[in-house]
Amino acid sequence: MNFKEFAESRKSIRGFLEKPVPKELINEIIDAAKWAPTSYNTQTWHIHAVAGDVLDKIREGNIEETMAGKPHVRDFPYKEEYEGIHRQNQIDVAVQLFEVMGIERDDKEKRMDWMLRGFRQFDAPVSLVLTYDKYLEPAAITHFGLGSLAYGIVLAAWERGIGCVMGIERDDKEKRMDWMLRGFRQFDAPVSLVLTYDKYLEPAAITHFGLGSLAYGIVLAAWERGIGCVINGQGIMQSHIVREHAQIPDDQNIMICIAMGYPDNDFPANKVRSTRAKNDEFVTYCGFDE
Repeated sequence: MNFKEFAESRKSIRGFLEKPVPKELINEIIDAAKWAPTSYNTQTWHIHAVAGDVLDKIREGNIEETMAGKPHVRDFPYKEEYEGIHRQNQIDVAVQLFEVMGIERDDKEKRMDWMLRGFRQFDAPVSLVLTYDKYLEPAAITHFGLGSLAYGIVLAAWERGIGCVMGIERDDKEKRMDWMLRGFRQFDAPVSLVLTYDKYLEPAAITHFGLGSLAYGIVLAAWERGIGCVINGQGIMQSHIVREHAQIPDDQNIMICIAMGYPDNDFPANKVRSTRAKNDEFVTYCGFDE
């Protein structure tokens, strides 16, 4: 199976066997997923893996407070109501789900039960909670990075069934300036994908997250086909220039761009592979049998 087939085979799973997922398997999944793109290699993410009694307590608290009518509380700004095609997409998948689950429009009991399944995290045996440090607010780029990480986790799980290389001296101002300007030139790539979202979605933390997932999908699909990419924030720092020449509508916000092309294997910087922290530096486990 190639990457396109593999990516298209992935789907959201909302029903699970009562079968524990080993901590070792979760660790293996995270080991693969953490190679997601991250702005300036900052790796601004934490993962809290939750299972067992701990997860059950979270479910119970979610249900209890929801049934008591308490307002939803999130740690980041979030637009509750979607509009236009985004709302229609939401409706379309709900219609599909209700049809296969045999839930009629006027069956309030079954509709409520389905909603509560979501608050119970669909009774899954494991939940990975992705977090970031509060000092990073406003955290749009971090939301984006977490989206990339999340897509890596999803794909890695699905597969399993569940710096001086450039020779630039510190005091060589000319070469350092040239390197910085390469970023603003989008590393002279022949193609740039500019990812945007509709302005009405602000505050758009969830949208930033979704664009991160999309970007990682693009990077992986390109890599399988021999196309190299770099997630490039410098290339959009003068967003009005990008907007004008790429004819991006005023009602869309520019999030990021992806510079892409065939790799020059003789270019020294292309030999650099960034490192990733060990899992125990950013992952915690709660409720697992040791």
